[in-house]
Amino acid sequence: MPSYSNIIVDYRTITLRVNLVIHNTDPAHKITIVRIDSYNTNGKLVDKILPESIDLDPLAAIRFTIKDPQKGDMGAGANFIVQWRADHKVTEPLIECIIAGSQGTEGHTFTSQGKIIQEETD
Repeated sequence: MPSYSNIIVDYRTITLRVNLVIHNTDPAHKITIVRIDSYNTNGKLVDKILPESIDLDPLAAIRFTIKDPQKGDMGAGANFIVQWRADHKVTEPLIECIIAGSQGTEGHTFTSQGKIIQEETD
């Protein structure tokens, strides 16, 4: 899941706040969010966001506000690894970052979507 803690606009760096949102898109089955790990631009583990697994009911969503906009230190290539599982075959959850920041009267908001990088089966 790509994320951005800052962007450069007109030679100025604008610090951003990241909202990681996970939607269980399955109408019948829950999913379990197992872990959310945060990595910086250099691929170094920065933080384990989720202290314990949580269940997400059918069609439910959850948001994690990740970045303290005062720091902005994770760089342009920061990312998250979100691991989830289900007891039944389910539709793939929608995992997005909603990224926003402002400076003066300028506001910047955009999104990025997660991509499955590894799938495990029993």
